[in-house]
Amino acid sequence: QSVWKAALILKDFRILQFTGVAKDVECGLSHLLVLTTESGKVFAIGDGSKGNLGQGFTYPSDDLLQIHSLAKNHIVKI
Repeated sequence: QSVWKAALILKDFRILQFTGVAKDVECGLSHLLVLTTESGKVFAIGDGSKGNLGQGFTYPSDDLLQIHSLAKNHIVKI
């Protein structure tokens, strides 16, 4: 189900530099979160107008951005 939602969201975005294996994917109405198997890094893309990309800004991003505030945590599921 998450993959289907991800496909709907990603149709409007170009992910240019993502080299990793996705362990988990979760979607909001207009954003996507990806957890990688590489050290449990979490990335976000989409509409950040409500701060839902975890980047500290409130505008959209069409680039997959790592959420650095989570880097010190061992994330196993999103």
